[in-house]
Amino acid sequence: MKDFVISNKNWTDSNIIRKIKFASIVIFLLLINFFSLTFDGIYLLRNVSFCSLALRKIRGPQTKRDQLVVYFKELGLTENDVDEIIETFPSVLDYSLEDNIKPKVELLKRMGVAQEKLVEEFLKIATINYRVCELIVEIIPGVKDGSMIKNINRRLNDRLKEKYGKTASQLIKEGREDLVREELILMSQH
Repeated sequence: MKDFVISNKNWTDSNIIRKIKFASIVIFLLLINFFSLTFDGIYLLRNVSFCSLALRKIRGPQTKRDQLVVYFKELGLTENDVDEIIETFPSVLDYSLEDNIKPKVELLKRMGVAQEKLVEEFLKIATINYRVCELIVEIIPGVKDGSMIKNINRRLNDRLKEKYGKTASQLIKEGREDLVREELILMSQH
């Protein structure tokens, strides 16, 4: 892919194409509005608002924050709720929506966590490796919420650090899920 330098910014071919497509859509919508314009200020304002709304719909959510707002709204939160979450836990913006947030929320749903508690429970396990969460729920009987996963993960990591000098997440990344599984089985028997 070619790189271009325009006013001290690196642009790739796909970035330029995306910008051109976006500009074309803006021009198209403005032309539509121009030809349907009357001098009624309210009508003009309504058309400008329509253009803005149409552009947002065409572009879709662009930032991680926008993606989180859309997803958490699907779970019943308001934009203010999402802003409060981001303010309290800014690291949530670092998590992948597809690889971290959605799978953990789905895991909590499968555990039977109520819809209105999903985000609260997610925040309790947000920093825990998803596979570790899955193993805890799979192996330890009676895990009902994020608090239980968090507490079990803390005890699991203490035990694994003592034995191997590593956390469950580190061992899984190294391909040693078997050690994590064994330790969880031992924990479930006590």
